[in-house]
Amino acid sequence: MPYPFAPLPTFAELCQILQDEFGCELKTHETLVLNIGDSYPVTYLERDMDGEILTVSIVLPENRQERIELDFLRSITQRLRLDPSRFGLDLDIFEEDDEKED
Repeated sequence: MPYPFAPLPTFAELCQILQDEFGCELKTHETLVLNIGDSYPVTYLERDMDGEILTVSIVLPENRQERIELDFLRSITQRLRLDPSRFGLDLDIFEEDDEKED
């Protein structure tokens, strides 16, 4: 089903797809803030593409059964170099529109 009618996955479904099909890992790193001497967790997705490590920071939703936002999905696919068509995002329609404007 092409964009914009693609059903968006829940956060839990997205993480499962990213892990099973693309080998991504959900990780947390403690970051120390030097000025205040405190640390806080930074959550991110990591993908190893033939030795090149791709990462994207994320904010975990309180409810992992919540559907993700379209902009978040587009950002994840770009940053982790995922095939957007796997998620029903047919980005060719944007390229066709750009060609018409020229």
